[in-house]
Amino acid sequence: MPPTIPYPFSYQPPAGYSYQTLKPTTVDGGRVRVICFSRPDKYNALSPLAYKEWLWALSEAAVDPKVVATVVTGAGPFYSSGNELDAPTPEAYASILKIRAIVDNSKASGASVRLLEDPLPGVDAKQLDLIERGVITRELISTMIHFPKLLVAGVNGPAIGFATTTLALFDFVFATKQAWFQTPFMQWGFCAEGCSSITFPRIMGPAMANKMIYLGQKYTAEELLPTGFITELLPSETFQRDVIARATAMAKSLPPQAFAKTKALLKHDAAALDAANFREMNQLIERMSSAECEKRFMQFFAAKQKGKGGKKAKL
Repeated sequence: MPPTIPYPFSYQPPAGYSYQTLKPTTVDGGRVRVICFSRPDKYNALSPLAYKEWLWALSEAAVDPKVVATVVTGAGPFYSSGNELDAPTPEAYASILKIRAIVDNSKASGASVRLLEDPLPGVDAKQLDLIERGVITRELISTMIHFPKLLVAGVNGPAIGFATTTLALFDFVFATKQAWFQTPFMQWGFCAEGCSSITFPRIMGPAMANKMIYLGQKYTAEELLPTGFITELLPSETFQRDVIARATAMAKSLPPQAFAKTKALLKHDAAALDAANFREMNQLIERMSSAECEKRFMQFFAAKQKGKGGKKAKL
């Protein structure tokens, strides 16, 4: 079921935890939290640990009484190249096959199963890698939907897949002219996520949204600026400094209580976003366990082994 309101932000890091895939820092006496993806050698690809750490870092900022604004940005030339695609381990593949069997049996009986919500027959869902990853991703999206502070994105370079869809949940999105945005879900047999089934058509209109979601159309920051998806373009030379300066100025000028009440009013459709998040993530885990998706991955990794695939793919 969708989360209770107010959202509890209960996914907190262990005491004394040292982040590995991102770097949280504070400025302006702790009023501004900066979360920087810090895997530039991997184009800030989102590994399973990166999703978990992003969730932890946002949850920490949400409940910290000092924090007024949070900035998310990336180190190096990319904001984030999206979900890191690796060949599954034998254990992960066994998990995929178990989930596929559950889905196939459910369809054969004429029933439906919500993989991240319903009890799964004959298995412990907590022991299935794909289910755990789905829950973490779903809760990360929920954290963005219900984030009570000012949430600012500093898109310093290309953003792919999940790194693009979740931008629609931010309050402000600043980008460089060099940034571009793509959601190649169909390439991998996936489906819409990050609430993009609602937010993309609403923000950019159905024509552009359909091109992004169905066809994986790549758009530049300049092309998306008129739609309202991007707040403002900033010079690349001083980009992150300028983004943090804007966040700091807003944190100083906005009355915290008035802002919180007003943000809640602007997020009056949070229940619809929650419902979309749960629908999308249940479908995404089903898609990721499907034979169609496996075929797409096998073709990619076969080409990669022959030297035709280039660098590790992301989405």
